[in-house]
Amino acid sequence: MIEPPKREVAYAFLVWSDDSAKVRKKAQRIKKLNQQKIIYPYAMDKFTRAVFAAEKGKKEMCSTAKGIYVFRVKKIHNGGKKIKREKVKPELLPVYLNWTIKTKVTDITEQ
Repeated sequence: MIEPPKREVAYAFLVWSDDSAKVRKKAQRIKKLNQQKIIYPYAMDKFTRAVFAAEKGKKEMCSTAKGIYVFRVKKIHNGGKKIKREKVKPELLPVYLNWTIKTKVTDITEQ
């Protein structure tokens, strides 16, 4: 198995209200990013794409249909290491399998 890239992020999520301008202003002023998450390039939703495009340490915002994410990338892990299947958490196995297949197909097609 080949380890996929991942990003460690701190974030806050603000749900849209009747006045979207107030929510946007609150998002710009927010200081405390009280939630933590590790993001893998598996489900490339709008938030995941924004996280992988962001620079480390810079506060960013991402608007979605349900609200606004305010986040900061804390660590960037490039992946690429070989890992035994037994060491992969069961809930992450599909991510690792997809990344391993993608990497091997890319290697074959580039030759």
